[in-house]
Order: sequence, then structure tokens, then C-alpha cells
Amino acid sequence: MNRYAYKVGALFYALWGLLHIIGAAVLLLQLSSNGATGVLALIGSATPAAELPQITDGLTSAVLAYYAWNLLWIGLLVLVVALKWNWQNSPTGYWLNLG
Repeated sequence: MNRYAYKVGALFYALWGLLHIIGAAVLLLQLSSNGATGVLALIGSATPAAELPQITDGLTSAVLAYYAWNLLWIGLLVLVVALKWNWQNSPTGYWLNLG
């Protein structure tokens, strides 16, 4: 099992990256279709979605879009490092993904 431990780790890092990519895509799609109110209802709120105030300012939408893009690019970086370096048991890839 020790022989393939780094490949198992690389697979989990790749899945972690894919999770972030999918989460970012969902947030961006929700933002484009329902606006900032829809995103806030999606990511969680103690207030029911129907009772949330309608957010129409561009600043809130821009901040949520920035958050989603950060999730996307970080997820892509983790995925590429996992497939390129972690799969080959590179110490550089290990420390990049651990960070």
C-alpha cells in the first residue's frame, strides 16, 4: 500500500480541485440567473429564501463573482498540480497542494 500512497493522495487532491471547480460553476450560474440574492440563498442563510431582501446593487454581485472566480482558479490549480506533480510523487507538488 505504501507504494501507491502518493497516487491515492493525488486522486484525493484532484477530487478536492474538482469540488471547488463545480462549486464555483454553480455559484457563477446562480449569480447570472438569479443575482446576488439567489447566491446568498444558495450558500446558506438562517432566513428563508423567499424572505431575503432583493439585492440589486452591483457591488454585492461583484464581490460574490470575485469569490466564485477565486474558487474556480484555485480549484484548477489544485487539479493541475495533483495530476502533473502529485501523481509523480514530486515534493514540490506536495507542498504546493498542501499550501
